[in-house]
Amino acid sequence: MVPISTSCKGHMALINQLLLIISLSLSLLVGAWVLLADKKKKSNRIFFAVAIIIFFWILFGYLGLNYPQWSLIFLKANFCVVSIFFLATYYLTSEFPKRIKRSTIIDLFITIYGIIFSLLSAFSDLIIFSTSKGGDGIQYSMGSFKLIFYAYVIISTLLISKNLISIYYSKNNKIRSQVMYFVIGAFLYAFINVLFNVLMPVIFKVNPSKYLNLGDYSAIFFLVFTAYAIVKHGLFNIKVIATESVVIFLSLGLFVQVFISNSTLEYVLKFIIWALASYGGWLLIKSVKIEIKQREELEMLAGKLADANAHLKDLDKMKDDFLSMASHELNTPLAAIEGYLSMMLEEGMGDDLQPKTREYLDRMYKSSRRLAEIVKDLLNVSRIESGRIHLVYQEVQIEDLIKQSVAEIDSKLKEKGH
Repeated sequence: MVPISTSCKGHMALINQLLLIISLSLSLLVGAWVLLADKKKKSNRIFFAVAIIIFFWILFGYLGLNYPQWSLIFLKANFCVVSIFFLATYYLTSEFPKRIKRSTIIDLFITIYGIIFSLLSAFSDLIIFSTSKGGDGIQYSMGSFKLIFYAYVIISTLLISKNLISIYYSKNNKIRSQVMYFVIGAFLYAFINVLFNVLMPVIFKVNPSKYLNLGDYSAIFFLVFTAYAIVKHGLFNIKVIATESVVIFLSLGLFVQVFISNSTLEYVLKFIIWALASYGGWLLIKSVKIEIKQREELEMLAGKLADANAHLKDLDKMKDDFLSMASHELNTPLAAIEGYLSMMLEEGMGDDLQPKTREYLDRMYKSSRRLAEIVKDLLNVSRIESGRIHLVYQEVQIEDLIKQSVAEIDSKLKEKGH
């Protein structure tokens, strides 16, 4: 019979190892996602660096609380990485969601102090003084710079918050939503980390190893929410992230089960199940990526179509404006021509005109009237397109129309000898 306490400890250790593998894998995976989404963007490269920093933060924290002979070295390395994390996060919020103007003095301050505290954490006893192994596990004592270190953390957090606030109050809804995702992830990370890594060991004197390094593992919330905020409008989508996360959790869980088999047959069966589940998960992820890519291509085509329609509307408006302007410009000289011809023919000014001259002037008058009607029709183009044109039918003498039409080209006919 295995004692219950020993069995519980074994299961807790197994769960702890499983959470470690999941957290480390996700930190690398999410960092790679963002970097591959756009390698040229500075914010993506900084986020990848933050993901690597969190990877070592989690790893050193686990090793420091689970390997007594190396605990002091690993916990010093853990706090060294913490100092670098706040420095990198400050520069990340200076570039994402949009680049903001920074003070050179503040940049120098946080950079110098971040480097100083990282070196002090790694190579002195001022931050982490000592470690000891007790009944509840490994415990550590902070050095004389404990309060100064926490002051650096608080100041860095305030500067990071200042960057986010200044970005949030820009008049861009997309940027605001990205800031909100970042803040949600950072809040979850900060709350869980402070609870299990600061309040429990420092104030309540509870060994953090009892809580399976949950404070460090909570960094995944920060990474996932920030990664989604960065790449939500690019190739990757929260649906892909969720699918891959579920597949990874399932695969890792089945993979751990393989090593706790009680017989060779059970080992083989669990290995086959793990392999089939992992392959099916890979196919699922592939199909989701294809679906996302097709949807993004459709959205891109829809955007291009909308732009093309807007351009066509602009061209149509330009055409209508041109026709309206040209028609009005043509009407002005036609009105003058028509007025003078009318005075010559109808108001007694042409009494001494020869019959032939009067005939020609009459033809000019009728042609100008017809040209004025044509110009009027041009003005009616917009009415025709909107369906507001009204056709007026009336009886006319076809002979008069023919005579007028022939008279207008009479000089050309004689010139050509037709």
